[in-house]
Amino acid sequence: IRYATDDYYIATDTLNITGSRTLPCLDVMINGKGPYRFLIDLGSNVMNFKESLLEDAQMENIVDREGKADLAVARTLRIGESVFVDVHGAVYEDLGEGLDGVIGFNLLGKRDFFYGLSKYEICLYL
Repeated sequence: IRYATDDYYIATDTLNITGSRTLPCLDVMINGKGPYRFLIDLGSNVMNFKESLLEDAQMENIVDREGKADLAVARTLRIGESVFVDVHGAVYEDLGEGLDGVIGFNLLGKRDFFYGLSKYEICLYL
């Protein structure tokens, strides 16, 4: 077993968490637009987008579920220096607290990361 150390990765991207300790957020760029305020929710297994992002960030609505949460795709989603492509998520009219979206573990799990709550930062390993 090899344990990961800082020299194992090509680079690290350390980002300051915004918001509060009970509402940790990151700035996110979608399709080159933004920044947008996204809640970090490691208990969520899906991405969530505020409905207004469909037009504002030129996202594509791929499934209209008539009265339920639609499904949409962001062709590019950037958090710091990490770029994710074809990010799918549920669309809701309002997510509350001035949020534009929710970052679920399904996205963050694509990278190794360190969530440093004591320093109020998140480190994505590239």
